[in-house]
Amino acid sequence: MNTILPNQLRFIFKGSNGLIEGLIVYFIFYSNIKNNFTIGPLMSNERGEIILSEELVKEVISNSKNDFPMDYDGGIEDCYKLEVVVESKKELKDRVVRLEEFYPENALSLQQLLGTCSNDRTSLNQEITLPLEEETFNISVV
Repeated sequence: MNTILPNQLRFIFKGSNGLIEGLIVYFIFYSNIKNNFTIGPLMSNERGEIILSEELVKEVISNSKNDFPMDYDGGIEDCYKLEVVVESKKELKDRVVRLEEFYPENALSLQQLLGTCSNDRTSLNQEITLPLEEETFNISVV
């Protein structure tokens, strides 16, 4: 594959009891230039999957650069690593508190997802090197 990112990435989250529905996940694209780009929170569907489109990734990068031009620069071509982050419910509640002062809309959105999530005691950080060789990733969350 010649591009850093395919049209679509499919992440399938599995636990000891099978596919995990309702898992809150963040995706962080690490950039060689300035700050990293975070996508999420996204929640896995009934098939335990999250589909991350190239269009969404480019939109988040573009919005970050437009909203905070002093903090962000570059694009997906400047990214070297993707990190898949699953936090426990406690960690997510702590994140809500940190977001409330400066990003109240983000805090409210995450708070609403917490009511139905399956992140009980789960934590995971999995790194994937870019450019990507695959389009589907099976992520084991134990």
